[in-house]
Amino acid sequence: MLKINVLGQDRPQQNSEFEFFNEACKYHRHHAVRDSKPIADHLHAANRLLEVSNNYKKFYSAQEVKLECDTDLSQSRLLDCLQKRRSCRHFSTSPLDFAQMSSLLNISFGATRLSSNPAFSQDRIHMRSYPSAGALYPVETYVIPLNVTSQPAVCAHYSAIEKHLSIVRHQIDIDDVHDMFMLKDGTADTALIVVFAGVFMRSTAKYQSRGYRFTLMEAGHMAQNLCLTAAAMGLGSLAWSSYYDDEVNELIGIDGVAESAVHCVLLGHPKEKTERGE
Repeated sequence: MLKINVLGQDRPQQNSEFEFFNEACKYHRHHAVRDSKPIADHLHAANRLLEVSNNYKKFYSAQEVKLECDTDLSQSRLLDCLQKRRSCRHFSTSPLDFAQMSSLLNISFGATRLSSNPAFSQDRIHMRSYPSAGALYPVETYVIPLNVTSQPAVCAHYSAIEKHLSIVRHQIDIDDVHDMFMLKDGTADTALIVVFAGVFMRSTAKYQSRGYRFTLMEAGHMAQNLCLTAAAMGLGSLAWSSYYDDEVNELIGIDGVAESAVHCVLLGHPKEKTERGE
């Protein structure tokens, strides 16, 4: 039993899973040598650095959909986007344009530059606009367009490198999607779902248990990128974690163990107050 202080009062509490996880991924001085060895290996071993440069998924036989980013956000100020960002809980039935979906993905997640290690000429890392511990990028992005012009309802993987979609499931039942993501009332008209899935070994191979924490942090960074981009485009977004994990993992074609959904964001046109009867 643990005794914790809550609002100035000590009370007993049963050990919970999150407590065991939190303890397992802490850094301790007396474990510094043990914890630093895999990190050092990744920093200096040629094969490890080469692995980092290839830390993204590619679907060789999947149908590809090219995404063109033609949205001009050059006049958008970060402060304005931060102040405009809201959790949109009521979406309109208006579809997203295919170009809007493309811009949301490419601006939020697309590779922005190539970085190389001078010690290893073959090591080329596609850097992104969001932080990633060790530039390992353990989070993959999947999209489910439910109401996007010129795009059927499918499940697809987004490539930050190629900036295209690879279709992983051609036919989906929208009602089933609504059910597994618990979408109802105002969220039932979500036009696009973006799912973040962690490939944990990319991070834990270097950072051990703490790598799992880094994976979750990265998904949060990516979600904020997406929400701010949506705000800049006048679209609504809602960070969302109410879903049935195993069903979502099966839908997007991952095993739920080595790679598993960790977070998602709902997107669409916000419903005006007059449309909501307010």
